This record gives sequence, structure tokens and C-alpha cells, in this order.
Amino acid sequence: MLIATASPTLAQETSEKSRAYDVAAEFRLIYERFGGAESLGEAISRPYYLGDTLVQYFERGRLERAGRSSNEPLGATRVSDLGRYLARLTGESIRPAFQPVRPVRNGLFFPGTEHSIREPVLTYWRNHGGIARFGPPISERYLKGSKSLQWFTKAVLEIEVQSSDAGKVETSDIGREYTSFPRYQRDDVESIVPLYAIDLDDPAQGLDVPIVYLHEVPDQQLFESQIVGLIQAGYTPIPLARLVRSLTCCATLPENPIVFTFDDGWKSQLTQALPVLVKHRVPATFFVLPGFDSKQPNHMSLDDFQTLADAGMSVQSHTINHAELPPLLRSNRGAAEAEVVESKQILEQFGGVDYLAYPFGAFDADTEILIIRTNYTAALSTRFGRVHFPRDLMRLSRIAVNPSAPASAVIANLNRAK
Repeated sequence: MLIATASPTLAQETSEKSRAYDVAAEFRLIYERFGGAESLGEAISRPYYLGDTLVQYFERGRLERAGRSSNEPLGATRVSDLGRYLARLTGESIRPAFQPVRPVRNGLFFPGTEHSIREPVLTYWRNHGGIARFGPPISERYLKGSKSLQWFTKAVLEIEVQSSDAGKVETSDIGREYTSFPRYQRDDVESIVPLYAIDLDDPAQGLDVPIVYLHEVPDQQLFESQIVGLIQAGYTPIPLARLVRSLTCCATLPENPIVFTFDDGWKSQLTQALPVLVKHRVPATFFVLPGFDSKQPNHMSLDDFQTLADAGMSVQSHTINHAELPPLLRSNRGAAEAEVVESKQILEQFGGVDYLAYPFGAFDADTEILIIRTNYTAALSTRFGRVHFPRDLMRLSRIAVNPSAPASAVIANLNRAK
């Protein structure tokens, strides 16, 4: 069961239906993997949270990324089951075509739903993403108006039968149709507990969210004790992206949120910290140095970054060579630009790169301008603090943490930052 938090109000949705939105960084890879706008269509909503699950609507579907409370692996990204939900909302699911059938010789039968896919839908289904994009069929084909429809858990495929395009298979605009229903009806079919009246934290008043940062992690057991202690003390780990969205738009925060970040891409972060983060479903952001493993020992490689991304972690930029940006920018602007641009370009293969952590925590006004112009959404410093304002997006404060320290010592240091 999901809890709807930080989602657009009905009035907001109505005013936003004609707007176009950027694809959330967390969804860029899977969006392109499924064919981008040709498959899912344009984004028709901003990203927002259902509980701690991130969702975003597109013309022909919805993408979601699992949070800590999900039964799926942390960070798992998938196409939502809008076909199943919309079939209930529209009443289509009571049609005879939705009743189970026996296997047919000339089709692909799915025992789990007791329905088959036949040509020409089968070829389209296979060539455009198959089970991951469309899910299994939940109906047989049936005629409705000038089209033959077949419903899947994640989509509706339609065939023109009475026009010059007869026989052409297309994906219907299930996202637009689904969002045309009142939110309370959608919540009902998805078993979502509505909390739309919840007050959003006012970022102008400052958001109290400690962002901690760590470097080498020498002892897995001590680090796990620290993580467990913080969670037991009532801290709720959230992704860095959720804090940034709270500062820029319309995301709520849980009680006692905390953000975990790791700098420099040390190998020990992969071997000692990652297993603990995965075990306790703690989202974290790793600020890494692409290619640095060939220059300095004990640093992660590109393959290691993929391991982080596969585990649901966020892989973000720390420049290419751990360059101290302010003096480099003054002496060689081209080199400074390359440090932030090229690292972003290299790391895009592991997910959207929206954030940068300043090496050595060094920044100035010119450096902030550089980061803004190279399309980063936020940048993190090493300034000691835990209260953030929208004006601080290019200089977010953090708190250093010794990964071997007891949780009580970490909490004491967090309290000093108030």
C-alpha cells in the first residue's frame, strides 16, 4: 500500500495537463531504453512521490522507482501497471474479452493471466519492449469503434481496422486517459492512502536535513552498526534528489530525514559500504571520479559505477581528476570546464547526472556560475551545516562522518550542526 505524499493537487494537475516536462534524471535511462518519446510519449507531469516511490506520468504510461518501503529492490525502476488500473476505472475489465481463455496454437499464451497474444500484436509487443514495457496480456483482442484493442498490465495496444492504416499496431495514450480520472478514483484502484491536505515544508524558511559525507570505509561491521544506530534513533534515509526537489518544487520530507553521500569513489565504499546500504535499504549518492582508478590505486572503475547504479544508488560527479575548481578556473577555464562537463558526460551512462560535489569543498561565485551553465541542478560543499535554502542549491552544506564512529558520536555531531 502506498501513501500519496508530495503529489500534485487536482487543481495543479488540471492546469498542468498541456505542459511538457523534463524526464526525471532517475528515469532517463529506462525511458530511452524503451524507445523514449516514440514509446512512452512526452512527460505530462513533474516527478513526485507516492510514499517514497518516485513516479512520473507520460502520455503512454507511468514510470516508478522503488523507495525504501517498497517490496521491490531499492531503486528498481519499472513501468507501472496502468493497464490493469485503467481497465478497472473504465469498466472495460467486465467485458467477455477479459475472461480467461485456453491456449491457442497460433499465439503466445501466458498461464499467469490466461490470455494469449497473436499476430500482428505479438511482433509489435516483442519488438518494442515485451514483458518489461507492456507486461502480459489481461484480455483478448476485441473490436471497439474503428479499432481492435488488447489490454496488457502496463499498456493498451490498438490496431486500426477501418482506415488506410488498417493493420497498424500502436500504443494508446494510457497515461493521458488515466490522469483524466479524478485522483480519488485512481487512489482507490491502486490502494493509495491519500494525504493531499498535508502541508509542504516551506523551503524559504529553511529545510533541516543533514547531508553527511564519508570517504574511505575500512570496516563493514562498524559502518553497519552506525547505520543501524541512526535508523533506530529515528533518522529516515532519503535520496539527495528528494531534498533537492523539496527545495525547488513540491516534495514533502519524512520525519528526521538524512541524506548519505560518499566522495572520491574509493573502492572500500563499494566493498564495505554498499552491502550495508543494500541490506538496510539506504539510498545514497556516490560522487565519483571517472577514470581515476587508472591514476590512483583503490578507486572504483566504470564497471564499479555500474554496480552502484544496479544496486539503486545514485552516481554523480566529483570532476574527472579531483580538480580544485576555483584556482583552475582562474588559470585555465577550458580545463575547468572539461572537468565538470566531461565527468557529467561519462557518468550519464549510469543514470542522470544532476549533482556535483566540489573537490576539497572549494568553490566561489565563478565556480557556481560554471556549474549552473553546465546544467547541474545542485552542488555540494563541505561547509558545516544542515539547514538548506533554495538559494543554497549550488553550495549545499554537509557534515563529515567517520564511518567507524558509533552512532551516538555521529548524532552528537549532527546536533552540533543545528
